Amino acid sequence: MRLYLLILLLLFSVESLSNVLVKSEHSVPVGMAELNTFKKTCGNKCSFTGYINVNKLHFSEDVESGAFLLVRSEGGTKSFSVGIKANEDDKSAELVVMFNDGKNNSDSIVLAKSSLNAWEGFLLSWHDKELLIENLRSVKKIGLNNTPYSQIEKSGITYQTTLTFSPDHIAYMFMGSDAEMWIEMKNQNYNSSWKERYDKN
Repeated sequence: MRLYLLILLLLFSVESLSNVLVKSEHSVPVGMAELNTFKKTCGNKCSFTGYINVNKLHFSEDVESGAFLLVRSEGGTKSFSVGIKANEDDKSAELVVMFNDGKNNSDSIVLAKSSLNAWEGFLLSWHDKELLIENLRSVKKIGLNNTPYSQIEKSGITYQTTLTFSPDHIAYMFMGSDAEMWIEMKNQNYNSSWKERYDKN
C-alpha cells in the first residue's frame, strides 16, 4: 500500500512539474480597458494556453465588461477574441467569442454559461489562418480515502474558424473587470524563451 501511494505521489509530482503557471492580477475600472501583447517566437503554427478567473464584472448597458484573450493581426487592427463577458440582461457571466474587423466588434457568440470566480482555460492553436479554441475547466474528483480534489480538463467546448487575417500575436484585454490570469509557460510553443526559462527550473 505504501509503495502504491509513493508511486502515485511521484506521478503527481512529475505532472505538476510539467506545468508552470505564471499569475497576474488585474483591476480595471468601469469604462476603462487594459490591453497588452505577449511577445511570440513561433511561426505560422502556434499554441498558447491561458486561464482567466473573473472576480468582478459590471452589468451595465452603457459599457462593456469582460476579460479576453485576443489573436491579433500584425499591427493589431483586426482580432478574434475569446473570454468571459457580462450579460447585462440576466446579470450573468458568459463564455463568448467575437471578431473585430478593425472598425467594429461582431455580435458575441455565446459558447456556454460561465460564472464569477470560476477558472476558464483557453487552449488557442493555429496553423496559418485555421484557428482552434478549446476550453479547459476545473473538474471535481474523488481520490484515495474519498478525498476531493480538482483537475483541469478539456470541457468539450470548442470553437474552430478560418480567420480573415493572418494571426500575428496574442494579447489580453480586461474591460471594467477584476480578474486573475495565469499563463502556461512550458506546454506551449508560442514563446520559446518561456519554455527555455522554466525548463531549467
